[in-house]
Amino acid sequence: MEISKIYMGIDPGFRKKGQTGVAIFKDEVKLTSGVLRSLEDSTVDRVADIRCQIWELIEGHEVGFVVIDKPIMGPHRNSKTYGEQWFMVGTLVALCWDLDVQVRVLQWNQIFKRALGKGNLSKKEAAQMLKERGYIFNTDEFDETDAACAGLAALVSFD
Repeated sequence: MEISKIYMGIDPGFRKKGQTGVAIFKDEVKLTSGVLRSLEDSTVDRVADIRCQIWELIEGHEVGFVVIDKPIMGPHRNSKTYGEQWFMVGTLVALCWDLDVQVRVLQWNQIFKRALGKGNLSKKEAAQMLKERGYIFNTDEFDETDAACAGLAALVSFD
């Protein structure tokens, strides 16, 4: 089976009640990007809501490959949020498998290296590089920035 040349990057977030960044590319042309939000109260309902929104994007754009930004346990993250993010990642990986879409989960430095040529960038530096290349316009929305980088990282062969 030939893989669709449409790629999606996802930054699964919970910082703001189910906020998840997404970006979709065809070759190096960005088709769409933004932040999905869920107003559901429970974690399970938020994840289900975001899953449905991503399912619609994958099917609507005929996405063939997804890169998901791997959650990290940083100094400003609690274990509840970290667990919620991994719940989201597992749900999205299963969705991709169900839809026969190839998927990879990569650390942010791997994503930045593949997308921008440097793995040791700050989020602000990555946002500025994406803005200069015309991929994003709002450099304050790091969920969208991370998703755009993940989408661009998907363009690099995984063979």
